[in-house]
Amino acid sequence: MTKRQIMVRAHEIARTLIGDYAARMSYGLRQAWFEAWLIAAGGSLWEKGSMRRIYMNNLPTLYGLRLQHYNTGNISYAELDGERISNNRAREIVWALSNGKLWYDLNTGRFASKNLSEKAVTRIMTALGVKAEEEAA
Repeated sequence: MTKRQIMVRAHEIARTLIGDYAARMSYGLRQAWFEAWLIAAGGSLWEKGSMRRIYMNNLPTLYGLRLQHYNTGNISYAELDGERISNNRAREIVWALSNGKLWYDLNTGRFASKNLSEKAVTRIMTALGVKAEEEAA
């Protein structure tokens, strides 16, 4: 997001609130910068009708996995938080994360997840530096 897009988004947020405009704009700017940061951290914006979400796409990386692959696509080397793990364990983690989704709902201002374990969501939220208050969908 460019600074112009961030300011436009901040004004959109501020217009939906009530009270002193300076306070609303301050909140809107904080929220808009947070959204821009999530997109920069690997998220993608999705909009449909009145729904607006930022989906986190790189879940294995956010989980702490570092992988190397053979040309066949099989895992040749795996680390979890800098510690070597078995290729089979890495494949299990990748499979579990590939079936799940994690998103930030721009309408409610909350993270939500689907088909992810509580442990996985907590690890990813910690990696993002966000307090883990998600809703399972």
